[in-house]
Amino acid sequence: MNDINMTYRDWRLRIRLLAAIEHLAAGESISATAHQVGFNSESAFIDRFKKATGLTPRRYFQQNLSLNTLINEK
Repeated sequence: MNDINMTYRDWRLRIRLLAAIEHLAAGESISATAHQVGFNSESAFIDRFKKATGLTPRRYFQQNLSLNTLINEK
C-alpha cells in the first residue's frame, strides 16, 4: 500500500465508506448500510463516516442533494 500513501487499514476503511455512500445513495437506511459494509454498530459507522467526511451520513446527503439541485438547475 506504500504506492498509494496509505496503510492497508486506511485503504480498507476508504473502500468500506465508498461502498456505504453507494448504499445510502440507493436509499438504504443508515443502520442497514452500516451492517452491510461491515460495521458492528450504527454509531461506529456514523463516527467513522464523520471523521472521514466531516459530516454525518444524513448531513452528507442533505448537503450533496442540495448541491446536485443547484447544479441541475443551471
